[in-house]
Amino acid sequence: MTSASSQASGPNALFTQWDTNHDGTLSPAEFSAGWEKLQSDAALHRLHDQFVALDTDRSGSLDAAEYAHLALVKHAGASAPPMSAFDTDKNQRLDFEGIRQRGELSATARTEQHKRTG
Repeated sequence: MTSASSQASGPNALFTQWDTNHDGTLSPAEFSAGWEKLQSDAALHRLHDQFVALDTDRSGSLDAAEYAHLALVKHAGASAPPMSAFDTDKNQRLDFEGIRQRGELSATARTEQHKRTG
């Protein structure tokens, strides 16, 4: 994932990646965007690790019982989105790509909302 490769490359590579206008300094906006991406990548990595651990039948996807054990779902309780919200191919199984795509769409929507209000 990006966060692991950024960390492995060291702080200079991370600075270069975050310095999107290549002026040798990080503006508050560049720092904020970079930090948000780093946090998002780390969260995605943790979710992937949890996904793999819960895939008890090693099918590469989660069924409804496995999905119910995700910490994110347990924490949300009754307000957790149904598995069908992530089941992109509607096969009653959830692959990690469906979760990742849904997360990217949510992050994009939050960014756009922040731009409009902030």
